[in-house]
Amino acid sequence: MAAINKKFAEELKNTLNGPTWFSSDFTSVSDGITADTAVKKLKGFPNSIVEIVVHMTQWKKFCAKKLQGDEDFDIPMNTEADWKRFNSLGDDEWESIKEDYAQATNELSDLIASFPDNNLDSTVPGRDYAFFHLLLGVIQHETAHMTQINYLKRLLVV
Repeated sequence: MAAINKKFAEELKNTLNGPTWFSSDFTSVSDGITADTAVKKLKGFPNSIVEIVVHMTQWKKFCAKKLQGDEDFDIPMNTEADWKRFNSLGDDEWESIKEDYAQATNELSDLIASFPDNNLDSTVPGRDYAFFHLLLGVIQHETAHMTQINYLKRLLVV
């Protein structure tokens, strides 16, 4: 059996390029979403696609910092650092956001793959939970938000 962290890393990387069990991977879902579509908000949905993508990227960066031992790095919940708001979005900016998302996914996946399995029960620096919960949580976070993005795309792209 492969080390669990290598499996976590593979699962995270699959959220970018597949295969996934839950929906479609980011590359497939984001295909066909223009900047104009990514910034649109629907009544009853608090966040646009671009806001969800930036949020997901931020939390992958948070995980990476914690895996690197950074006790002080934080993202206060429900702040601009957690949920950046967009009123408009250009094509180049949208492409850059998608590239940042992919880079954060790959970097975090690499960090997870090299993280020792015997450290999974260690406490995350600056937190009161173990690395196991952080790594499982980031994959669950990706799954939940990727499903939201896929659903929003279906509603917005005709």
